[in-house]
Amino acid sequence: GVYPNPIAGKLRIGITGMTLRENYHAVLMDAMGRVVLRASTAAGPGTAVIELDVKDLPAQTYFLKLFNDRRDKVLVQPIVKQ
Repeated sequence: GVYPNPIAGKLRIGITGMTLRENYHAVLMDAMGRVVLRASTAAGPGTAVIELDVKDLPAQTYFLKLFNDRRDKVLVQPIVKQ
């Protein structure tokens, strides 16, 4: 899951249920589609957390894209920065 949302400081992305070791990538984009933050982690099997520090970003709605190296597991979710 992605928490908290809305957010003021650190955004945490929990990745669960992996059966293989995979690289996961989180990309935060503004409303114009520009990448403002990115992070990656090698995760699994089990669970992992990616953190993005958004405290210095302006208040607005962003879009989080989470995907693995094969891009067969993709999540896109709006994130509100307060």
